[in-house]
Amino acid sequence: MIKLLISILLLFTIFSSCNTKNQEKGDLNTILATIDSTDLTPLTNLSIYYVGKGENNTLRYFVNLYQGKCSPYLVDMTKDNLSIAKIDNQFVLKSCHDDYLTKAKIKESVTLYCKLNVYLLQTDEYGNVYINPFQEGPPTMMRISSNDKNPDSSKYSHYKDNWYKIR
Repeated sequence: MIKLLISILLLFTIFSSCNTKNQEKGDLNTILATIDSTDLTPLTNLSIYYVGKGENNTLRYFVNLYQGKCSPYLVDMTKDNLSIAKIDNQFVLKSCHDDYLTKAKIKESVTLYCKLNVYLLQTDEYGNVYINPFQEGPPTMMRISSNDKNPDSSKYSHYKDNWYKIR
């Protein structure tokens, strides 16, 4: 009886882990499809990532130029209706002495980013898209744009269509 119970638990664990992996892959494919069907032009040459909770239980994001040398803007959004609660540029002014993005551009960019359901999203000047969909950290996936005539694919392995996993 104990052997049967252990066997059942072992099989349940195996099936559960496979289901979780398929669910993650399914979620990834949904995220990629959403990105593919979205006009990301407003996000060109930007980097946006979720950093946690901000003041008054808001969601906090960093917004920066892609590979920018200045500090990022800290943007707080309300959880309920995803409206901008605060745009903090104090670190931007300390590092670069001037704003490099307008509040309108930040609002447009973060609002679009929030619809994509990723932790990190970066786009370069060619329109290549770099994402980390499931956790904080560097990009784990890249979509190569047709505008990039010399993509360096040595750091990537093909996932599907024009999407690649970063090695």
